Amino acid sequence: MILVIGSEKGGCGKSTLAINLSVMSVREGIDTLLVDADIQGSCNEFSQRRDELDITPRLQVMMKHGRNLHRELADLQHRYQRIIVDTGGRDSPELRSSLLVAQTALLPVQPTQLDLWATEKAFQVTSTAQDLNPDLHTLVVITRAHTNLLVTTARDAMQFLSEFPHVHLCHTILYERLAWQKSILEGRSVVELRDAKAYTEMKLLYEEIFNGGVPQGETGPNS
Repeated sequence: MILVIGSEKGGCGKSTLAINLSVMSVREGIDTLLVDADIQGSCNEFSQRRDELDITPRLQVMMKHGRNLHRELADLQHRYQRIIVDTGGRDSPELRSSLLVAQTALLPVQPTQLDLWATEKAFQVTSTAQDLNPDLHTLVVITRAHTNLLVTTARDAMQFLSEFPHVHLCHTILYERLAWQKSILEGRSVVELRDAKAYTEMKLLYEEIFNGGVPQGETGPNS
């Protein structure tokens, strides 16, 4: 399976998602490759940090860029059970190319109006890719949501996104928590950090993406 994580706007936690999903996959014993196709190279830096701290299991990261990324991914998928691709926070050649061979596109979006407008552009990119890759499945996950129950932006964003056809909106919401930053600094996933709330959210999202599990209702900030 090839999972491509992309967005039209930075700051949505795209690389953090790629890192956490990859580490969780490796911890399940799945032969996983994380492809860092973002020129910022955040995933590669995380992998080096993890190696320096001698944390196991080791996360295998490969940096790849360019318009022919789909050809390299097509070759790599014969060597790995799962490939997770982190592309830049914009409409890039790497994003468009990788979508040509991916089974799933995961689009993280913050619940702000500017981010929602940008996501509409991302839908156009995935729709174009589906013309050439009919097997491509598009998922959207809300990230960095406010933990205050009185703030309804996450619920409002879900309502907005649910109106787009041919796009699956994940039930799981990822909330803004210090655990995400702390885990990266320590070279770990939030699952390894064992922050109860972030751990639960990430486990639920992982099940939705890879195992087809749909949680009953959305996750709340105090779940």
